[in-house]
Amino acid sequence: MRVAFDLLIVTDVRPALYERVKRALSAAEPGRVALLVREPGLPTRGLLELARALRQLTEARGVHLLISDRLDIALAVGADGVQLPELGFPPAAARAVLGAEALIGVSRHSREGLCEAAADGADYATLSPLHEVAGKSPPLGHGGFRAAIAGIGLPVFALGGVRVDDVPDVRTSGAHGVAVMREVLAADDPAARTRGLLEALAKH
Repeated sequence: MRVAFDLLIVTDVRPALYERVKRALSAAEPGRVALLVREPGLPTRGLLELARALRQLTEARGVHLLISDRLDIALAVGADGVQLPELGFPPAAARAVLGAEALIGVSRHSREGLCEAAADGADYATLSPLHEVAGKSPPLGHGGFRAAIAGIGLPVFALGGVRVDDVPDVRTSGAHGVAVMREVLAADDPAARTRGLLEALAKH
């Protein structure tokens, strides 16, 4: 399977982001974690500098580096792939730019979107929001998530307010893994939270 990782950590705009990511990835098991750089407020040069620094960090830890939306940044830093927003580049077009080996993920919010992504050659998808998140669409809940991914021929990650104790339910539902933001990067101990998520995923 092209998508070996089962924990996707998504960056968010917060002070000391690099240091918090560094702490989180200190507990990463090689091959099991991916880092998605999603910093929409950063100008291009700032995003490029951050992505370069994180590329060095992820390479040292055996972590996949993915860039949200920006194919140019992914190419510039030698990232492992991209994650595309729902109204962004189609997966097939992104692969034509990045090459056959690139990981192409997508953000989706419905079963219909997942089906389209699978047909267009995406490697994986995040489906959100699992729980209520301010400013986002109504939550799917565990039942809605299960119904949306049933029979989808695509690795799907639960996203949106996901916590460690959600892991058993989403795995039983058929999720490939979980995608988290604040659960790790806002934690008092990002390394311990990463470790806890990996342990939970390994059990279920």
